[in-house]
Amino acid sequence: MTDLFYRIFIFWYVCGAFLLTFNILPPWLEWANTVFLMLAGIVAGIYFTQRYGLITGEFIVSLLL
Repeated sequence: MTDLFYRIFIFWYVCGAFLLTFNILPPWLEWANTVFLMLAGIVAGIYFTQRYGLITGEFIVSLLL
């Protein structure tokens, strides 16, 4: 399951970087920034939980929120 979040995050990041670099982001796609931020938070939560364990990792994530 975590692999799925990483793959979606990388795909979303590459697409967003391409669209923003060449300034071709259509106005109807501005909601994509919200999705990117949510995915970044999920990936960070997964990372901290795997790196520091469940209790310490979740504590760090709660401090970041």
